Amino acid sequence: MQPILFTLGPLTVYSYGVFVVLGFAAAAMTAWVLAGQAKLPRQRIVDCVLATAFGGLLGARVWYLLLRPEEAGSFWNWFAVGGGRLALAGGIVGGLAGLLYVLRRHQGSGHLSVWQWLDIAAIAAMVGLAVGRVGSFLNGDFLGGATSLPWGATYDDRLALAAAGEQAHPLAVYATILYAAIAAYGYRLWKLGAGKAKPGLVFWSTAFLLGVVQVVLEAWHVPEDALRVGGVRAAVLTGLVLIAVSTYTLVRRYQVGLSK
Repeated sequence: MQPILFTLGPLTVYSYGVFVVLGFAAAAMTAWVLAGQAKLPRQRIVDCVLATAFGGLLGARVWYLLLRPEEAGSFWNWFAVGGGRLALAGGIVGGLAGLLYVLRRHQGSGHLSVWQWLDIAAIAAMVGLAVGRVGSFLNGDFLGGATSLPWGATYDDRLALAAAGEQAHPLAVYATILYAAIAAYGYRLWKLGAGKAKPGLVFWSTAFLLGVVQVVLEAWHVPEDALRVGGVRAAVLTGLVLIAVSTYTLVRRYQVGLSK
């Protein structure tokens, strides 16, 4: 664990915050490259990234503190993200809301353009999440149970399910690998023409895979570290909602899995 990268006088630089910034930068660069390949107007990207970043961080923070109000503290604590305490579900809702606001506001080529941008945004978001989870690993977040596997990590955090000195599943590393794999799959699907011939297919396919990953990873997640909604783990609930909505859309709108 390396939650603090360095201190410079009164300034403390947290690894989590640094990788959140790097994640947004990686997502922005991915969107920039893909927009160029799709011949979409790149001047929108700055507005899209800023709106997504603001909405995502605000949504992730608010969602986390609504589920754990005892950690809210002062008013300004609601906006402190350097040390973690962000919820993916809130980030998805907030980021998507911010992105849709900008796209709708500057929409110039009809509904098709919005879905083309959402396909690109889905790939870029997975790249950003993959980078951001490195910060989770350094911060000691997203802890797993004990394991004897050679890539197990030893945490000194009190929430680690493994005893002191025992190795635990580095779920944040698993998440980074799986998010990167989803991004690679989405990019391949996009390059095959799905993002142009069937706008939205990449977006919904990515949402489905993200839901599956959330449910699978949560099986190893330390119970004490998990956010809950009415006794149900928030990550599982988020994953199931993503799976249900994306499956319905893929089948009804894109006829995925249906014979012609």
